[in-house]
Amino acid sequence: MKQKIVIIPAWYPNDAGNFEGIFIQNQAISLSKAFDVNVLVPYQLQTFFGYRSLVKHLSDPPIKFDESRGFQVARMQIPRLTTQRWFENINWHYYYKVVEKAFSNLIKFWGKPDVLHSHVVLPAGWLAMKLGRRYHIQVVLTEHTGPFSFHLQTPLQRQKVHETLLSVNRVVAVSPALANDIHQFEPDIRIDTVGNLIRTDFFQPVTDQKLAWITHNPFRFLTIASYLTEAKGTHHLIEAVHILYKLEVQDFTLFIGGNGPDYARLKQMVESLGIASKVVFLGMLSQEQVLDWIQKTDLFISPSLGETFGMLIAEAMSCGKPVIATRCGGPEFIVEPGTGILVNKADPVDLAEAMESVLSGKVHFEPGMIRQSIVSRFGEEAFIRNITEIYQSL
Repeated sequence: MKQKIVIIPAWYPNDAGNFEGIFIQNQAISLSKAFDVNVLVPYQLQTFFGYRSLVKHLSDPPIKFDESRGFQVARMQIPRLTTQRWFENINWHYYYKVVEKAFSNLIKFWGKPDVLHSHVVLPAGWLAMKLGRRYHIQVVLTEHTGPFSFHLQTPLQRQKVHETLLSVNRVVAVSPALANDIHQFEPDIRIDTVGNLIRTDFFQPVTDQKLAWITHNPFRFLTIASYLTEAKGTHHLIEAVHILYKLEVQDFTLFIGGNGPDYARLKQMVESLGIASKVVFLGMLSQEQVLDWIQKTDLFISPSLGETFGMLIAEAMSCGKPVIATRCGGPEFIVEPGTGILVNKADPVDLAEAMESVLSGKVHFEPGMIRQSIVSRFGEEAFIRNITEIYQSL
């Protein structure tokens, strides 16, 4: 009989076009092949409700169900009582009481789970920890957030994070860098490192015959950020392109995917530097379009200033593409010797030198080895094996 697992994520995609947490959904899909999986998504709204509605949520929490992925996803929208920091603890208490009531109803037909697997310490990890205590269920917490200090902004948050980390049965970080970050706050806990699942069945080279490193003319660099902000470091990459342009290195194009607050500023920067002929903006991309652009470009660049893992880096490598990535946490865990180049973050000169070394042929990569590096460590088989070992150790 399969173990029963209930996944409680802080982020989870929906049918309204919100793809946040799609990697957690992919993990749930894979784990459902080995375990009896259900997902509880308790989303706390920023809006307020009348007294009767608040009472109804406590007595009979409204839940929407989705079974489109082969397992059941129970979604809840829970109102906040107040935005006043002085009453922060009241919000937390109400949030837990509503979810606890819903959970007590859900396990009547789901069955009592063997494991609650939460993703992100606040609010999901804290919530799973409380439910685990109440119903005597083992709890695993996988942390994704970087910097981890994001969860430590108020005394109450720090207290809840401290309580959660010390009370759950296992803590998992998606990279050694994130584990070290968590240890800065709570040095005495055990932390396992399990990288995110990469859909190597989806992110593949175009064909087996194209595993040789075939490049385009001009050479095609690609960078993608689902949300273009200063933290993604794209402006440093544009500066690197400008450096190469001034050195009369012409035989390349940089494609930039994504949208966000910095989109207009980055386009203006490209125009003002006079490099519009070298940079193409692609806008927001679906997952299918991400795959298409990875497959038809030659090398992926991640100029980010901070990554706890680096999903797009690993997805590009799964397609056999070499990468240039900054040393900013997660990439050091993903990029192995012979699969790409690591450079200093916020350093356009270092980026430009790495790009030039590829364009001049000073370095060469074997796509088959690059892909195998991802399949063996972050593919579905490796992911299920690693998580199963954690579940079995509880």
